[in-house]
Formats: sequence, structure tokens, C-alpha cells
Amino acid sequence: MIISIPNFLERLNFNGISIVNFNTKLTRIIKSYKPDIVHFFDSTSYNLIRPFLSNNIKIVVNKCGGPNPKNFPKVDNLVLFSKENKEWFSKRNKYKATNIFLIPNRAGTIITSESSLHKKDLGTFNLMRIARIGKTYVKRKYK
Repeated sequence: MIISIPNFLERLNFNGISIVNFNTKLTRIIKSYKPDIVHFFDSTSYNLIRPFLSNNIKIVVNKCGGPNPKNFPKVDNLVLFSKENKEWFSKRNKYKATNIFLIPNRAGTIITSESSLHKKDLGTFNLMRIARIGKTYVKRKYK
């Protein structure tokens, strides 16, 4: 379960209607956590949250593989997990100014401590990840 992940701070649900309530909660989280970088795992969450973020925060967006998109937002920093996606984005004029990075869809465990979440030492940064976990990903129990 996602809430059992170390350093998980909060789940923020948005039902598509109460935008003011959503913005209030998101603003509280941003002010508390003070991220230097916000990392989105998909364009849907990016499109939803981007209007509420300060221009001072650096943004990284992932496209986690799959077919090349028909529509994808113009972003400054894009991380891709497939060579095919990297080739596709690199050939598009819309993404000429985008920093495009290809990394394998595997990484080692990042170990942090609770105290490091709100403490900023010189030469370090806070990273906040935002992902859209929809009903598609819920494990269903079948009888």
C-alpha cells in the first residue's frame, strides 16, 4: 500500500469539483514541505497541479513508457524510460528546449530519515513526488 512507503507524507484526493478545497490543501503541503523540485509521474497530475505551483519550483515530468503520446504538455525537464519515447520527443520541435533524460525503469532504494524531510543542508534539495493513482491501479478481490 502506498501509505506504507517510507517518507510518505499525505494523500491528496481531487474529485474534479472542489478546486478551492484542493488548492487550499495543496498550498498547505507545499508551504510545509518547501520542495525545490516537484516530480510528476504522469502528464495528468502535472496538468492538474501545475497552475497552483510557484515558478520558483523546478519541475520534472516522467513519461513511464508505453506508446508515444498524441498530446503531451510542453515541459522543461522530461524523464523517459524507453528509447522509443526519447527518439520521438527528441524529433519534435515542441520539445527542442526541453531537457530530455533517458533512464532505466529501475533504481536502487533511496534511504532518508524523518529528520531529513524538513531539514535542508547546504548542497541538498527537497524532492516532492506527485503521482496519479486511479481506480485502474486498485487491486480487486474476486470471489
